[in-house]
Amino acid sequence: CNFLGFSCSNPTVTITVSGGPGQAEVPDVTGLSQDDAEQQLEEAGFTASVESQSSSDVDSGLVISTDPAGGEMARRGSEVTVTVSTGVAKVKVPPVVGMTLNAAKQQLSAVGLEFSSSQEPSDRPKGEVTAQSPDAGTAVDAGSSVTLTVSSGPETTDVDVPPLVGLTQADAESQLTSAGLVASVQTQDTTIQPQDGRVINQSPSQGTSVAEGSTVVITVGRYNPDAGGGGTGGDSGGIGVD
Repeated sequence: CNFLGFSCSNPTVTITVSGGPGQAEVPDVTGLSQDDAEQQLEEAGFTASVESQSSSDVDSGLVISTDPAGGEMARRGSEVTVTVSTGVAKVKVPPVVGMTLNAAKQQLSAVGLEFSSSQEPSDRPKGEVTAQSPDAGTAVDAGSSVTLTVSSGPETTDVDVPPLVGLTQADAESQLTSAGLVASVQTQDTTIQPQDGRVINQSPSQGTSVAEGSTVVITVGRYNPDAGGGGTGGDSGGIGVD
């Protein structure tokens, strides 16, 4: 152009357009404490959003993972989700005293607990859980073990069966009662008069060790001259005429 004797040319305008904050590599902060992880992310140009999650592998307070993961590229200034461990998950021990061992096992398994058991004599029915440790309601680590005490039934004491052959029925029953045993009486015909009313056999035999409260069968002679045979004795022998 020509204006008042001056020449002019088309002006050039340079425009620079911002590409934004750009991309940056997300630092790997797994295994770091929450504070250290947040600091490293901030220094790399990111902001941290923290979430909590239980873990049996990562100690409480340490980073389990990030999203995006360490090493990935992300926009500067964007948010990185940091998952921090709260440690092993806690569960409450359920009440299982009074249950059968099988029912207690199912209750414990349902909340992620193991168990160990031992038996002890008790007046509770055999197989019933009589004690637990830790107590019901206690918060414990998931996967930990609860110790159960299970009834083996009433406590028993072994006693020796006394010698009864030759005693009268009354004396034999008295001997068994004193020993903590129970008499079961049966009779048998005998042609030997001195055996009449006396024990001619016993089972178990004398000296046998049995549980207290067990039953001992005594056979008492009943004199019958027409029986056709003499009295008999078992392992403990019989009695005859002197």
